[in-house]
Amino acid sequence: MSLSTWQQLYCPITAEEAAKLSPAEAIQHSLTKWRGLRQAVLDAHELRRSYCDVVDCGDSVDGGDSLSITGASCSLCAKYCDYSKDEPESCANCPLARLGASGTDCFVEYRRWRDYGDPEPMIALLEKALAEQS
Repeated sequence: MSLSTWQQLYCPITAEEAAKLSPAEAIQHSLTKWRGLRQAVLDAHELRRSYCDVVDCGDSVDGGDSLSITGASCSLCAKYCDYSKDEPESCANCPLARLGASGTDCFVEYRRWRDYGDPEPMIALLEKALAEQS
């Protein structure tokens, strides 16, 4: 398996494409991606986390292809966040903004994965946001 097989299952369309979908569909896109960041899934696809990147281990010592898990690959960031403003309010319209641990965005939950490899806080936040859309 590889980054390509992982993307087919967990991130089959880009964040920009998913941003054009309904709010619930954009949340579901992010939720699917984050469920794919669980260690067992990464292991099954021969991937590893390197800070904010998912790296295809492949046969290379340095690894192969990679995908950055940042605002650039987030359907909700693409749909709601205004990165032209460097201020906390730039994500005020995102469904995660009022639900996040910090009360303003999802950065606390994101850092749990980026720094420790734990996607569960973000998964829980996305599940809560999706439930609120229903």
